Amino acid sequence: MASRQTSGEEALDLLMQSDTEQGTEPEAESETESSSESEHEVDSGSEFSVEASSTSSSDEEGNGGVHAPCVALPTQSSHARLRGHARNIPVHHMADESDWVPPAMAQPVVPPFTGVSGCTENTDGFKPIDFFNLFVDDRFISDMVKESNLYAEQFLRERGANLKPHSRAHLWVPTTSVEMRTFWGLTLLLGQTRMPSISLYWSTEPVFASPFFPATMSKDCFLALERMLHFNDNSAALPRTDPNCDRLFKIQPLLKHFAQRFSEVYVPSQNMFIDKPLVLFKNQLLFKQYMSSKTAQYGIKVYMLCESTTGYAYNMKVYTGKDSSINPPGCPAHLGTSERIVWDLATSLFHKGHPLYVDNFYTGIPLFKELYNVGILACGRIRSNGKGFPRQLVCKKLDMGACMALRHDEPLALKFCHRRDVHMLSTIHDESTSLVTVRGQTQQVLKPKCILDYNRYMGGVDKIDQLLELYHVERKTCTWYKKLAVDLMYLATYNAYVVYRADALENKLTFLKFELAVLTLLTVVHVSTSNFAEVEDVARLQERHFADYVPATPGRHNHTEDVRCVQNKEGGGILGCTVPNALQSQPSAYSLALLCIIQRKNIGRSSDFLKCPSFLQSDP
Repeated sequence: MASRQTSGEEALDLLMQSDTEQGTEPEAESETESSSESEHEVDSGSEFSVEASSTSSSDEEGNGGVHAPCVALPTQSSHARLRGHARNIPVHHMADESDWVPPAMAQPVVPPFTGVSGCTENTDGFKPIDFFNLFVDDRFISDMVKESNLYAEQFLRERGANLKPHSRAHLWVPTTSVEMRTFWGLTLLLGQTRMPSISLYWSTEPVFASPFFPATMSKDCFLALERMLHFNDNSAALPRTDPNCDRLFKIQPLLKHFAQRFSEVYVPSQNMFIDKPLVLFKNQLLFKQYMSSKTAQYGIKVYMLCESTTGYAYNMKVYTGKDSSINPPGCPAHLGTSERIVWDLATSLFHKGHPLYVDNFYTGIPLFKELYNVGILACGRIRSNGKGFPRQLVCKKLDMGACMALRHDEPLALKFCHRRDVHMLSTIHDESTSLVTVRGQTQQVLKPKCILDYNRYMGGVDKIDQLLELYHVERKTCTWYKKLAVDLMYLATYNAYVVYRADALENKLTFLKFELAVLTLLTVVHVSTSNFAEVEDVARLQERHFADYVPATPGRHNHTEDVRCVQNKEGGGILGCTVPNALQSQPSAYSLALLCIIQRKNIGRSSDFLKCPSFLQSDP
């Protein structure tokens, strides 16, 4: 479509207004981020949604898409004054306006993808708990037990004399690996059965009674272990006034372990994206962040490199403040803070041909060029005042549905107008468009392919949030590193589920059933069976099903007794049948008699009989 021409004065006003709306440069990372910086979908709330862009027309399949014409923009003298306007960007880091030319459907040189996606470990015969142990192995648990016992010893030595008489710290005994696994099983299980207070999990009130928790571990033992939980030796920490002090020292072993195992166990597929989720934490913390677009809003920001199709977390980095230095190996000196974060996360993907999708917090021409040199293609939404973005596109007003693009070497700068202007930067795509169906409209519309791919491959952000949010427990605590540790364990469980789904050929479990299978073995297998026998409701979860007899009453003088399944008393599986006493001493005849009685009394229907599937296989 034809574009409306603007004068130099109107272009200057438009650019200044755009700079005011867009805010600060992504390189200058602030303690407070606006919601516009955290958007993942292009033009959220309009047709630029994942659902709207996932459906293409048959014309696209047959003709390979519809190409929109690229309109060349005349270079005006006012553009020279506008270059470098946004936050005084150094001119030597930006391309000259004359270097941006119409792309003319030039195809970018895309390096081939050389990775082989899948698990790198031998998983033959693996069960769900074995996939979980790929990330939470025995050595990891042993180190946690060692540091927790060491911290408890230091704590009691320094503060033992000042403790209150009824403090749980007096009941502390050195923990073990079995007990630590049980503790983490119960901690992760809190998200499955949510209650207002932690003490209610051990309540004897009928409304809140949860017999599984008291039968597995006492409340005092659980709370004492939670109090002494530690991951590093405090005596080795540098003072806070030391310039080399590590703000993540208390949880650094967990971060290093998971970052290493996440990248070793699984090779991701081709498309990747970078997200920055927020771990909820509202207490005082030097590097606490506020992000209005996130559900948590206040918390600890974690940069994550994830697989687009599954959301598998491949690498991560915790934000520790704008004054923290980030110097990844081989990173060009002219890259900013946010660009260095991307370089640090994607180092292990160099020269493998991975396309990388990022939001406007990271997108920049210098970064995209450097990534292209190391074999990583990139695509992302960019702000109109982004570093080096051509002012010609920013100043040009477009009609509804119009698309315009310019290219400078590898990067493609694109502007698309629908309900608002959308600016994109890509080293993956050309300026071609495709016909897509939009919700609420009968006619198909043209949209650039780079926007469609961006909405598609950034959708992995929602996969993690949707699955973990349902089963995530929000515990109020003043200790930030324990809160972060719980989130890392949830993340490890989700990654284990992704590896399980990639390995399992059939009968794949849902995430809920997979997590329950893991947590059940973490808690039940490592606890003595005698502890469960004290609670009948818990015993019903693991004991064998067998028949029991109803005691005779004064009104019943016959020689037969009612038989019912002990483990299914409340499940509706009571068998109102009679068995002669002469058969009680003969197990095989006893089972046969029960089967005959079930058939004779017409209660052998599947709806009743299957309530106790192992009834006839278990002799009394």
